[in-house]
Amino acid sequence: MLDAHATLDRRINLRLVLDQAIDAAVLIDDRNCIIYFNAAAQRLWGYEMQEVLGRNVKILIPFEMRGQHDSWVNRHRRTQRNRIVGSSREVQLERKDGRKVWASLSLSQVRGEDGALNYAAFIRDITEDRKNRLAIRQTLENTMDAVVSINAENVVTFFNASAEKLWGYSAAEVVGHNVRMLVPPEMRGNHDGFVNRHRATGENRLIGTTREVSIHRKDGQISTAILLLSTIDLDDGTKLYTAFLKDITVQKAIASQTVKVVQELLGNIIQFNQRIGSIAQMTNLLSLNASIEAARAGDAGQGFAIVAQEIRKLANQVSAITGEIEGLVENGKSTVLDMGKQF
Repeated sequence: MLDAHATLDRRINLRLVLDQAIDAAVLIDDRNCIIYFNAAAQRLWGYEMQEVLGRNVKILIPFEMRGQHDSWVNRHRRTQRNRIVGSSREVQLERKDGRKVWASLSLSQVRGEDGALNYAAFIRDITEDRKNRLAIRQTLENTMDAVVSINAENVVTFFNASAEKLWGYSAAEVVGHNVRMLVPPEMRGNHDGFVNRHRATGENRLIGTTREVSIHRKDGQISTAILLLSTIDLDDGTKLYTAFLKDITVQKAIASQTVKVVQELLGNIIQFNQRIGSIAQMTNLLSLNASIEAARAGDAGQGFAIVAQEIRKLANQVSAITGEIEGLVENGKSTVLDMGKQF
């Protein structure tokens, strides 16, 4: 008798817990008819309890799925093949007013006292969460940069259109595969180790920084991109990674060509400057010879000596200017060389 009372108390307490639960709870019997429908379920579907109790559970799912629902449930009863039971998944529900909402469904199997297999579903409305996730996903999908996300097993879970363009793979070819397929061949053998070491130690070599990386495309060509790697730390300690990559292949080629053109231009300026310097030296030498000849001419050559002296001054000024130009060109060459190394 005491055991019976204890069992009854447990049932009552369990029902009180389910009645007050935030998540919707639905229980069906071995005929797939609803035998329990808590307050949260009433809010989620818009039905009152008396409207659904005793009715087939298919009234709670979208219309287009109702014809097959009994066969799906009964197949599980016969085969015990768990496609949904014991796991959670996102499903679409249809409310009494016809509006469809998204929910997270967790399904459990419950054996009654008579041995019949019943099912209990726990459902949470995730419509707003899903909208927010879709908004973020669409934002990432449409961004100009390539975006690649991986899960805790280093498997690609997101690969946007810009990533498809950068690597030449379609999302279908990449999502579900290890991310090492996207890194240079010489790094693939150690890549999981690099990522997992960061997961274990938190040692930051790349996270939050940018660096230039080589992209080995599907067609065998090699492109260049700037990589920014970020992490998401989940409540359970799991680390997820997202990489943002900007293709700089064209910019790098243009910059390299620009550096080459500027270097050639500076080389031409040096040659031109050297020719001016040579003319200045010859002019200085001619003015010196003219001064000697003026001295030999005596008083008759004094005017010519003054002109020769002014020419010499101008030649010296030209020599000084060419020296300054040479210094500026050398500084320019050094700057361009540094720019070339950066690109």
